[in-house]
Amino acid sequence: MAAASCPMCAQTWRGKEEEEEGQEAGPGLSIASLPGAELSHTLSAALHTAMPKEEFFVDMTCEGCSNAVTRVLSRLGDVQYEIDLPNKKVVIQSDSHSVDQLLETLRKTGKEAKHLCTK
Repeated sequence: MAAASCPMCAQTWRGKEEEEEGQEAGPGLSIASLPGAELSHTLSAALHTAMPKEEFFVDMTCEGCSNAVTRVLSRLGDVQYEIDLPNKKVVIQSDSHSVDQLLETLRKTGKEAKHLCTK
């Protein structure tokens, strides 16, 4: 099997034959366990596809407010987020939660919250 390159990050992924010869399969994945190069290419592309970023306004006025946002989001799980306290914005990435679920979670802080956009 010939080596394949990921179009998303230009990483080279090697097949089973190359692994048996002692060459690495690529960062973080063993292609030897996959049935074919096509699947490995698809998997590679999927790993590099970014989760959508949802931007929210949350009426935070102090560090206590931003700590409340951190608390509710950490309980939710499977989210990555950035809090911009001076601009009262929270950017959240999640594959498993809808915008409505994220908004409902942010409102559990007791602060006004609105969805602004998808980045």
